[in-house]
Amino acid sequence: MKRKYGITNFIGGLLAGLVFLGISGYQKYNEMKPAIDITDPDFDYSTLKPGDHVKCRIFFVMDSAVVYSEESSSKKTTETSRTYCLPHLSDDGEYINMDAFMGLNVRKADYDKLDELAEISNKWWNMESDVELGKVTYKLDGTVKKMATEEEKYFREYVEDCGGDTDQIVALKVSPITAASNVGLVIGGVITAIFTVLIVLRIKEVNRDNKREPMHVEGYEGPLC
Repeated sequence: MKRKYGITNFIGGLLAGLVFLGISGYQKYNEMKPAIDITDPDFDYSTLKPGDHVKCRIFFVMDSAVVYSEESSSKKTTETSRTYCLPHLSDDGEYINMDAFMGLNVRKADYDKLDELAEISNKWWNMESDVELGKVTYKLDGTVKKMATEEEKYFREYVEDCGGDTDQIVALKVSPITAASNVGLVIGGVITAIFTVLIVLRIKEVNRDNKREPMHVEGYEGPLC
């Protein structure tokens, strides 16, 4: 029974290691794809697919449409990331239009930059002041992911509240590629693989011990004192 349990651990550890390394390899593969500039006026958001590599400078963005948070064991809620609304701007020769919407998911380190850019974009769009686009930009190097059902729901509500056409929503988001996430996956895979090897060695040691001749002990038959 113990041997069977050990083999189960081995298989589980091996699979976990392969998953970690597989995800890391998949991300690296996506990073190697030709980069797409989604700010190109002629680009069509609907042609994007999960896993596509996006690299460009964002010069126009709307406010955060979805806020993500998690609750700790002490019931404390902590915000973990936001998805800003990223419209596509096109020029028909007479007007500049927002002809599509998708998400830009970022961590706390990017909040200040995107909040500043969203404020400038809003003033420029509403012609509230003499603001020039392009002086403040956000450098994006990321991969495309599909929105979950719930986040798509909140994203649609935001676009609708802003007066946008929800039929022009592409239920995708771009998440920046971070070195930390790739390193973490690789380290996780390596650590899991190491533990798997240790489990295998332990199984072999237990099996080797089980094959040894059992010790024979004879009872003492003489007087007790």
